[in-house]
Amino acid sequence: MKKFPQANSIDRILYIVENFDAEDFENKEHFADRLNMVSRQVDYYIDALHFLDIIDEHSNYTEVGELLKSSSVDNKYLHMRNLIVNRPVFRELYREILSTNKKPSLERITTEIKKYYELNDTTSKRRASTVQKWLDWLAKNKYVVTKNIY
Repeated sequence: MKKFPQANSIDRILYIVENFDAEDFENKEHFADRLNMVSRQVDYYIDALHFLDIIDEHSNYTEVGELLKSSSVDNKYLHMRNLIVNRPVFRELYREILSTNKKPSLERITTEIKKYYELNDTTSKRRASTVQKWLDWLAKNKYVVTKNIY
């Protein structure tokens, strides 16, 4: 099973897809320098790319990753939205947001994570902040995503 993501910024994930080639993933120090982050954070973003099936186990862009890489800005947002909401935890919580118009609590997010992933309480609580950030990104970019659906 893929690692549950710890990378908080979807915008940074999109930046990586737009500006990095598969070879860039091989040199973490170079990657970290270009993004002004420490190597542990690089792992978080590479894990997020795996989680979303943007790169494969060899850190090459998948068909989905190549599509994302070559899309217009609006379509990148639409594709990213689909990649996120097609994951169980995010799908359930996003549906709740759309039906209640309320953000889920960290406790609610933690419960949903534990339903699908074998993580302990402490780890689930830490991952809940990432889920919250990704859901915030979806809400912030709702117009861009919605105008492409209808």
